[in-house]
Amino acid sequence: MAWYDIPKESFKLIDLTYSPPIGIGSNDYDADMDLVASFVRAHLQPDNIVAHASVVNYYISRIYSYWLKVVDTNPNHGNYVTDFTNMVDEYQRTFTEAKRLDVYQTNRILYFLSYLLCNKEPEELKYDGVGYDWELYYPLPNYIGIYGLNTYLYAYFNSVILVGFPDRNAEYDTNKNACPARFVNHDYQHSYEIRHFIKYLDPLRDFYMFFITSTSYTILQKMCLI
Repeated sequence: MAWYDIPKESFKLIDLTYSPPIGIGSNDYDADMDLVASFVRAHLQPDNIVAHASVVNYYISRIYSYWLKVVDTNPNHGNYVTDFTNMVDEYQRTFTEAKRLDVYQTNRILYFLSYLLCNKEPEELKYDGVGYDWELYYPLPNYIGIYGLNTYLYAYFNSVILVGFPDRNAEYDTNKNACPARFVNHDYQHSYEIRHFIKYLDPLRDFYMFFITSTSYTILQKMCLI
């Protein structure tokens, strides 16, 4: 069975309330934890306007930062100014009217920018992509596209799937000097596979919470378990 044939019902969302993250004391494993905790809070508290405003403000700041990188590196950026400003205007207008983060629009704008950072013609991110429930896929535009492993698990067990968005060429798996759009598409596919192939989510989350809150394990032991 191919990855795109897995029914989305195979991923069971857990009914959760927001709880603060628990770090293990490693800067690498806990990278961006406070930021990602704000994603989780917004996701689990759809009526918390302040939480959503905080995340929207973060994304707008990073969107403009990535655009400035496009201006510096893509000689054809002038062809896309109108498209970019229209998308950002729509993004801000949607929040003003709905008082909620639109996660699909966030992905769409950053996906657009990832192609411009590759000096390529942007491709449209399809809303009805096979099996994607876009409200679960939170971009992480932290410039390098890499997240801490504990941070990722905290998000995942709270029904938030992180997708890395670098603003530079990156090395991952066997790929060398891959441009941002290639990195992002790779992350989308892996995120989809993780979402649909991992079974027994409840006991996995219980085990994660057991060892992450334990005072009996050392930082190194927790790193190994993660």
